[in-house]
Parts: sequence; C-alpha cells; structure tokens
Amino acid sequence: MDYQSYEATITGIKEESPSVKSFDISLTGGDFDFLPGQYIDLFVDTPTGIIVGGYSIISAPVDYKNKISIAVKKIEGALATVQLHDKTLVGDMFHLQGPGGDFYYEPNLGSSIVFVAGGIGITPFISMIKHINKTEPNLKVALIASAKVPSELIFREEIIDISHHNLNINPIFTVTQPTEENWDGKIGRINRSTLSSFAADKSNVFLISGPDDMQENVESMLTDLGVLKRNIKRETW
Repeated sequence: MDYQSYEATITGIKEESPSVKSFDISLTGGDFDFLPGQYIDLFVDTPTGIIVGGYSIISAPVDYKNKISIAVKKIEGALATVQLHDKTLVGDMFHLQGPGGDFYYEPNLGSSIVFVAGGIGITPFISMIKHINKTEPNLKVALIASAKVPSELIFREEIIDISHHNLNINPIFTVTQPTEENWDGKIGRINRSTLSSFAADKSNVFLISGPDDMQENVESMLTDLGVLKRNIKRETW
C-alpha cells in the first residue's frame, strides 16, 4: 500500500473514557484503502508548531471507503493529544497521511486469533474485531484487555455487544486498580493463568498491543508456556 496524503475533516467527536476521545474523519484526496489494525499520521497545529501524531484506525475497512475513525488518549505534555482533546471541533480540517504499519489482520493469519491489549493498545483490535465479525464471523477470536480502572476499558460495551451476537468472539477484561468504581470482573494484570488456556491451543496466533513493558511481559509468558515465536506478533509504537 502506498503512503498517501489526504485532507481530513472532523465530522464527529465522542468521549470514550475520561482520557480517550474518538474522532470521526471524512477524507478527500483519493480512495483510502487500509487493513484492520493500521494507523494514520495526523498533522496537528499546536501552539509550538505542527506536530505529527500517529493514531490507530478504530473503524473497519469493510464499513466505509473514505470515512474513518481514530481514538486519541490525552497525555499531558504531548501537545498534539492536548490540542485534539481541548481545542478540536467538528468541522476542523487537518492534513493526514496513511495508512501505515505492518501490525494488522489479514485472512489466513491463523485458524484462531488471540488479541492481548494493554490500555490504549486496544485501538487496533477494535478495528480487527469489527472487520472479522462482518467478513469472517466463523473465525474464533479472543480478546484479553487490561486497563487501570474500569472507566478506561474503552470499547468494552461495544465489544461485549458484538460478542453477544457472535459467540465466536470471546472478550475478557481485567483491571489493575478497581477501587474507583464498582467492578465485579477480573482484577489484576494479564497473567500466566489467564494466558495458559489459550497457549495450550497450538493453533492460536497471538497479537499483542500496549506499552512496551507489557508487551515484553506477555510475550515472555507466552513463550514460557510453549507458544512459538512465529505465532506471536507485536505492535511497535
């Protein structure tokens, strides 16, 4: 795929969690073809100049041609994210390039897939899950997702709704600091016990996305559990 330039217009903004907003974007400048899991570079005009931010596409290729959505976590000190959260309005225009990245889903990646996400690392997986649900509904997919608190489990309700209609999609959510809200789900980091049942099935292919230390820890546990390195794929940030 060629890395191309587009003019992007913000058509919708939604608060996904206290720290994450999603942005619906309409593109002009040619057809935008991408694979589920890829990202775009957005050129954001900040008080100190234009900053390029890379953001995963959270919509699925099967849904729209020249309309996509991204999710952005606000990080203090990261001026592009602050600008997008605090100043950006529907109708604002940006320059965009993409798609990019080799962390994506494509048919025949594996006979069954396990997505392992930490925090905002879930963003490429929501695109993959939406796409698989519509194009390969018989493929067995598991998602293991962790966040600090329940309110930061972005897309949780949407994914659970998809899983209620497609029993081949199995989501598991866990939080490491459940004290801020009522939570009756799993508690703690993604651990060896959670991974072990999936590692036992040698046909599973694992995709990992999240902070570097989380990815390294999950990969180490998987290899200790006997998963072959060729069946593990990691996102690079």
